[in-house]
Amino acid sequence: MEQINPKYFEHVVSIINDGKIFESFAQEFLCAVLGSDLIPVGGIHDLGIDAMLWEANKNEDYRIIYQISIDESASKIYNTLDKLQKNNIIFDELRFVTNGIITQHDKLRTEAFKKYHVMLQTYDLKWLCGQISDERCARVFNSFLDRYYYEFEQIGKTRIIQDFDGDPRIFIFLRQQLDNADSIDKLQDFVLDSIIIFALEGTDPDKNIFLTKQKIFDKIKGIVPVRIDEELFTKRLDFLSTKPRKINHHAKEDAYCLPYQTRKTIQECNLHDEAMLMCFRKCIKERLPEYQMGDCFTADEITENIIFVFNNIFKNSGYEFSSFVLNNRPSQRITQDLPSIITSVVAEKLKTQTKQKQELLCELLFRIIRTIIYSPKDEEKNYLSALSKTYMTLFMLQAEPKVAQYLQTVANKLEVYVCSSILIPALAEIRAPEKNRRLWNLLRMARTAGVKFYINTSILEEIVQHIENKIREYETYYAGNESLYTDREIISHIDSIIIRGFFYHRLSNPQLSFYRYVDEFVDPNAKWSMKKQELKEFLKNEFGIDFSSREQDLLTKIDEGELKLLTDNLEKLKPTRQQALNDAKTILMIYTKRNVDGEDSDCGVLGYRSWWLSTDTTTFAAVEKCLGHNYGTSCYIRPDFLLNFITLSPQKREIENAYDNIFPNTLGISLSRHIDNGFTKAIGQCIKQYDEYKLSRIRTIIHRKIDQLKAEFQQRGSRGLKHYMDNLFSANEDVIP
Repeated sequence: MEQINPKYFEHVVSIINDGKIFESFAQEFLCAVLGSDLIPVGGIHDLGIDAMLWEANKNEDYRIIYQISIDESASKIYNTLDKLQKNNIIFDELRFVTNGIITQHDKLRTEAFKKYHVMLQTYDLKWLCGQISDERCARVFNSFLDRYYYEFEQIGKTRIIQDFDGDPRIFIFLRQQLDNADSIDKLQDFVLDSIIIFALEGTDPDKNIFLTKQKIFDKIKGIVPVRIDEELFTKRLDFLSTKPRKINHHAKEDAYCLPYQTRKTIQECNLHDEAMLMCFRKCIKERLPEYQMGDCFTADEITENIIFVFNNIFKNSGYEFSSFVLNNRPSQRITQDLPSIITSVVAEKLKTQTKQKQELLCELLFRIIRTIIYSPKDEEKNYLSALSKTYMTLFMLQAEPKVAQYLQTVANKLEVYVCSSILIPALAEIRAPEKNRRLWNLLRMARTAGVKFYINTSILEEIVQHIENKIREYETYYAGNESLYTDREIISHIDSIIIRGFFYHRLSNPQLSFYRYVDEFVDPNAKWSMKKQELKEFLKNEFGIDFSSREQDLLTKIDEGELKLLTDNLEKLKPTRQQALNDAKTILMIYTKRNVDGEDSDCGVLGYRSWWLSTDTTTFAAVEKCLGHNYGTSCYIRPDFLLNFITLSPQKREIENAYDNIFPNTLGISLSRHIDNGFTKAIGQCIKQYDEYKLSRIRTIIHRKIDQLKAEFQQRGSRGLKHYMDNLFSANEDVIP
């Protein structure tokens, strides 16, 4: 086995910031070091035990307990010893394992023996690094990298450690997106309607207070962590301002406001939501006399800290907590996460206070919050149920921190070959208003999100040939007759999207020539070889599309018999045999790349990396027909997957910031009105399924589901990607400047 670089090992282990992930790694690592005498323990963390070891010592049992933590502080060690003694755990030695660096090992050992009369050993990052030369430890580390470690190949190289298959959120999110796509679309409509109305609060026609469409759009972007597609936003505005109207559009001002009846309904709902929040605060204060607070904290301080803790619970363990509240589903994770969440909240809130005061508040909050969670009053139950429904609503709409990080990681691992069926329409959008460049923006935004795009020789030459063909077609049929194409309906019947795009843009710029239009991306008068080079540079500069450096090597590995068989089948469906050959080479090259790069043997929870972005499905249909026994999994990634799950997907930081605004106030209650009980039941069934599977099986299911979502989403739900020219005859007449 190849030797692990100690510096690399040290860096990776040092950035583990999830206590559960480090605990899992440390237990396996310790087993590799110590052998079968170590007994990992799970589910009794409240007792202060992560692993136990018995060693024979002069005919007596010598009991060693291990505590594993990402917190290397002395207070953590002493708290562990306090907890062990408080729970009457009999032991002779505590071994404290951390991925931090401990600087005063001897002092800690001496003080622990004086106060607790037990031996203390501290194993920190330096100790872990010292063991990595052992082959068994190296195997554990490599296994850890395979499951948890992700590196983003962007500027600065971001690295994260995440447990995507051991977290039920990813499994359930993918199942729901595939099984309930239409219902999720309706849910998004309901939520967007509510947020539009929420954004219009305060408008009043009698006081001449209106909001324009753009101001509403800008306002809602700061309210919820869901990126809104402008086309959908416009549709919902039109729907809400159509009888029976919930909002009014004033043509004179070209702006919107709330009618009297809507304002009255909102006022009633707000009073209800505010009363629910006030009742929750009141219940907390009624509990406080049961505890010894002393003079350190006021009732208001305790209340605010408790509300802030619940906010962090939704950020860190929202899925498990909401499932517990709504479905009464027991969850060890809530109990396990609560102490660390409270500790982090108190550390943030009481930065300038003494350690003793912080620990006192932690203990107080832990006792009160446990009581609220496990023995809630009706008012507390109602409030937490409302917030849990809101969380579930956001979860279904991708606004969940763990889901966002997963989708971002998926994007960063995608290697996508772009077909001419995408690139040619994108080029046709070159003079469209920026917001209407649908495919153009898709490519640019997906590249910014980390997707790596490629073209090969076949695709590049196909586009150049297409451009040359359209130049000849224009010269033959349209040159000198431009005055005949001034009506949109006539223009819509032009087959070529490049020529059609030119005439649409010419409506607003009659001086525009076809050659000047083509010259936006390639010199129309250049020779073939120069057009090819210019287009290659343009695609790289504009969309970050790289030319595949592995093409020739991969093509040599393609089975010639399969290539001929597929080309023969495609020839019946394509304009020329050369195009059939090009498409056959491209799709077989992608399948070959998957095989050569080991994607077929272990995709992991991110699914396949190599895909073909195309709107033409005939090639894969031919693959299924004649080569289905070898290539059953599609390599087509849908444009609408990149739109809905990559470019429009909110980022983790955006979600966390929005959670700070949603969960402590009445908006967190009002959004709860839209989650259907059917969703919570369906999610409950998914949880049960997750619990019944082994982790190895879950990993495979997640891989299959994310690839299914990549390839089939266009057939599920209605959020497809349309070229802007397809919308020219809709109610919106402003798509051409």
